[in-house]
Amino acid sequence: MTRKRKLRTRFLRALRQIGWICKKTATSKNRIRISKTVFPDGTVEEHGIITKVPENTHSFESELHVHNELQKSFKEKLKK
Repeated sequence: MTRKRKLRTRFLRALRQIGWICKKTATSKNRIRISKTVFPDGTVEEHGIITKVPENTHSFESELHVHNELQKSFKEKLKK
């Protein structure tokens, strides 16, 4: 860091410790960030802002699909 930046940082830190300035309070949003869900049959479901976990009605097929994709990637790595 440059000398000017170090000086500014120390000055602001000192003011915060004294209590003259404080950081802005950050509001936390209780939401789940999922952009999309891809199902094994190839359909894609886009999500906006959601507040609860989406239910997967094809859970077994999804797990099987993930297992098969992992097996394919392992086989490709072994070939290289």
